[in-house]
Amino acid sequence: MERAEVVVVGMGSGGEDVAGRLAEAGFDVIGDATLAGGPASLARRVRPSARTVLAVLLLAMAAGQLSDVGGFARILATYRVFPSGLLTPVAWMVAGVEAMAGVLLLGARRCGGWWALLVAVAWAALGLQAFARGLPVHNCGCFGVHLGQPLRWWVLLEDAEFVALAAWVRASRPVPARPSDGKRSPVSCWPRQRGPQGHDAWGQRAAS
Repeated sequence: MERAEVVVVGMGSGGEDVAGRLAEAGFDVIGDATLAGGPASLARRVRPSARTVLAVLLLAMAAGQLSDVGGFARILATYRVFPSGLLTPVAWMVAGVEAMAGVLLLGARRCGGWWALLVAVAWAALGLQAFARGLPVHNCGCFGVHLGQPLRWWVLLEDAEFVALAAWVRASRPVPARPSDGKRSPVSCWPRQRGPQGHDAWGQRAAS
């Protein structure tokens, strides 16, 4: 799992002191964003951490739901969307997709962002329709039978934040790692295809 990165803005004497203490505590300290390449450079540093946070969240959701699939299916029934005969298969499918998305994100796979965004949008739509219909959902079910909270307006805000985080991670475009930095960028879920003159889709010379 990647280490969290801390950005210290305004590196005066006080900033250097704070940076030194954070470094001693084991954090990766990045200097002033304006000195490190501007907003684009800052975004490239923040997105890996956001991807890790999203992956851990998805895996925690899947773990909670899989710990009691029957209970999770009963929670899904309160949304009054799925036929009763499909509740258990849908519960398994939801938890499975969340787990898959989390694993793909931890592996820095680009399609993990698509699956995560799909999960986030699905949960947001499920909650929004139930809230609009005034359905009594006593446990939103995000973590299955665990950490239950009733469906209220603030849950819809949490769903919106979930969608925004997934969209931010998905918007991250992989840049091939340079020999100078040695960092690994998100990679596609599918093999690279060779383009004209033997170059692959990333503009790099394909191995013969």
